[in-house]
Amino acid sequence: MPTEKIKNWQATESYCRFKVDGIGEMGLKIAEIAPTTSIKYIGDGKVPFDFYLTIQLEPNNIGTIVYATCDANLNPLLKMMASPAIAKFLEILSTAIAEHQSGK
Repeated sequence: MPTEKIKNWQATESYCRFKVDGIGEMGLKIAEIAPTTSIKYIGDGKVPFDFYLTIQLEPNNIGTIVYATCDANLNPLLKMMASPAIAKFLEILSTAIAEHQSGK
């Protein structure tokens, strides 16, 4: 996420919490780790719905493919309202991972 939008960042080895301008306070904590293959995060703190964020790693002969998926428990109305924000979050996350990997 753009650093200018993030406030009150707090993190340990197993969780992070922060406030995003225009969205509110949210957090993630590690729910499950499969070494070298995946990390599963769950929403933590003041999140309006239950969700999992899973980062999967798939090594190949030229590097590693990274997949980010979000599974959210949303009613149809909330899904319609939240889907664009979730998609934008995953896009920002994917871009940040790609830029970090390429050293940009």
